[in-house]
Amino acid sequence: MVCPNCNAEIGRFELGVHCKNCGVNLYFASQEKLLSDDAKKCELEFASMRAFTAKLKAAFIGSAPAIARIVFTVLCIAVLLIPFGSLKANLPLYDAKVSFDGLGLYNAYSSGWLLLLPDYLKVGVTHDIALKSIMLIGAVVLLALTAVAMLLAEILSFINIRKGARGMCTISVIGVIFSVLCVVFSVMISSAAKDFTVLNVKASMGFGGFVSAAMYIGMFIINRVFISRNIEPKVKEVDLQRIAVNKKLKAGEITLDELPLPVFESEEEKEERLEHEREVAEIEEKEKAKSKSVKSNAEGNKNG
Repeated sequence: MVCPNCNAEIGRFELGVHCKNCGVNLYFASQEKLLSDDAKKCELEFASMRAFTAKLKAAFIGSAPAIARIVFTVLCIAVLLIPFGSLKANLPLYDAKVSFDGLGLYNAYSSGWLLLLPDYLKVGVTHDIALKSIMLIGAVVLLALTAVAMLLAEILSFINIRKGARGMCTISVIGVIFSVLCVVFSVMISSAAKDFTVLNVKASMGFGGFVSAAMYIGMFIINRVFISRNIEPKVKEVDLQRIAVNKKLKAGEITLDELPLPVFESEEEKEERLEHEREVAEIEEKEKAKSKSVKSNAEGNKNG
């Protein structure tokens, strides 16, 4: 063990309260050093937390484009519930009634209709309808995966706001492409149903593809605004310095003993600290004056 004040060696069997070299109270000096180290750690760690909070704010709620991007991300997922087309047919061994949207495809899978599509491909009469249905289903599934990718990109955008916006622009273009494919395949099914006279088949287009394309175009525009405005987290320069020092501290390049307290201090923080110290000093002066007044009154009563 060493003295926290003069770094003199203290023997294992030296049980005195004071250091024999400098005379400091070892208990209070040790407590003071621990409190000082904790204060330095808190200053550095809170700077990292403030920087992280600034990233979250800039990415999600710090501006109108950030809020609009969250809304459009939710809409890109919600649009999957709008029908991209529908099909109603009296097929051999089964009456099909399918809505080509997220919920409708789930019901089609639960009822077993999707599992029958490969069999209908092998039948010459139903081959064309089955093939175009598979194409539309594939486009809807790819669009759903694009919506999931957009959601993940939105959640992780705070890591690097600029790169995140660029990535979401790319995903938006992919979403528009798949939306257009959904419209094209829906038109193809509708056209094939009109020419299909062997069985009672009815098909109609849905508005899901148009709405989805509009949502992804809107998302593309919003992210382009992000890039053009160069929206970045607002972190104080003094906090950036604290973060750099904290990295060196964790890497073992420096120790807490080498750092002053406070480690860094802006002019605003210095004014706040001095103001707080003045308030504390005023309170202490008032308490001392009150104590003296009570003491003098007590002595006066005693003498009287």
